[in-house]
Amino acid sequence: MTPRLLSVLAVASLVAVFAAGYAVSQERSFQTVTVGSPVFAGFRETLNDATSIEMVHNAGQMSLVRKDGNWTMNESDGYPAEFKNIQKVLIGLSELVYVEAKTKNPELFEKLDLRDPSIKESRGRHITVLGVDDKPLIDVILGKTRYNMPGSTRDGIYFRFPDQDQSWLAIGQLEASKSPADWLKTSIISVAGNTIKQATFMHPDGEVVLVEKSSLEDIEFDLIGIPVGKKLKYKTDPKNMATVLEDLSLDNVRKSSHFDFSDEKTIKASFVTFDGLTVSVQMIENIVPAAVEDEDDVSAYWAIFEATGEGNAALEKAKQITDQTQGWAFQLPAYKASRLNKHLKDIIQDITAGS
Repeated sequence: MTPRLLSVLAVASLVAVFAAGYAVSQERSFQTVTVGSPVFAGFRETLNDATSIEMVHNAGQMSLVRKDGNWTMNESDGYPAEFKNIQKVLIGLSELVYVEAKTKNPELFEKLDLRDPSIKESRGRHITVLGVDDKPLIDVILGKTRYNMPGSTRDGIYFRFPDQDQSWLAIGQLEASKSPADWLKTSIISVAGNTIKQATFMHPDGEVVLVEKSSLEDIEFDLIGIPVGKKLKYKTDPKNMATVLEDLSLDNVRKSSHFDFSDEKTIKASFVTFDGLTVSVQMIENIVPAAVEDEDDVSAYWAIFEATGEGNAALEKAKQITDQTQGWAFQLPAYKASRLNKHLKDIIQDITAGS
């Protein structure tokens, strides 16, 4: 039995669960809405016409635009978006089907995450999809996911239309994330950790931390200049620091001109490989105000990159990195940023008697 046939049977079973032949109806564009019918009738045939997607949520908005066949994000200054993620959301919208009508009472919308998404306390997402000549294709407020739908292998989702108080439960797989990282092309750099020969970390206060290894075959890195009477807290710390560039991805991205990478606030790191590649990183901390009152401000780390090389292979790799990163500042995942931000005191401890 094929997955699509199983899906069809699941929907049919779900309709039966909510009473065979039961029809929910309301006036919407003078059409009757029936359980099991598509929420966005005809969108499957037109989803390839989509030219923009806008999502409004409590932290702001995201706007994705298609031009010359390529998708970019406006809030990230036109940085490339990941088409397969956009396609997944569009297909998910096209496959939503009605299950049952829910509350019409706006006072109960909070329970379903269907309050106006422009309200800071709201958890809903207002999604608008436009087609050619800005023709509206989708206009919907998405709410809470309902897991483990009876009679189905798929989840459900609550939704309503912005101009109506009637809310609905639909069945379908739809993950419309508020995180830019779930929409953008996230890969920045990947330099294999075992190829790193030396990594240097210079802090704004002048402290320098140096880790290195003597051969390509070595697994662990040495911390250079451990003070007398001190030892590493964890043997893996130098390696974790040296291999930051391996599979490095972004959480967000903006043009580098938005940030101040002046010396007094910048952490500078340099990574040198055995084959002659050098990657320089400058990283700053940027405080982002909380989107919701009573929540803490968010500390984010942003970085810019520069690469040079000696030898053909290193020069080619340096060019790839430059083409990918030049002019951009990348918000790094917290765990990667913390490895770039290690001070000597963070990775050493006193040698105690008998240790």
